Amino acid sequence: MLQPEAAIPSEPLILVADELLPSHVVYLGTRQIAGLATQAGGQTSHAAILARGRGIPAVSGVRGC
Repeated sequence: MLQPEAAIPSEPLILVADELLPSHVVYLGTRQIAGLATQAGGQTSHAAILARGRGIPAVSGVRGC
């Protein structure tokens, strides 16, 4: 799970998580995210919709995230 105190680098990154809640996507703000991979969720999840709206490629259902 994304921790608010976690340091997020300024360069583009690929975020891998078990689950990504919409509030996590909002928390990322304007940080450069190259992509998202989650174990939970789907194409119609709130996080996927928000990511798509920001132009961030996202995959879900990835086992072992």
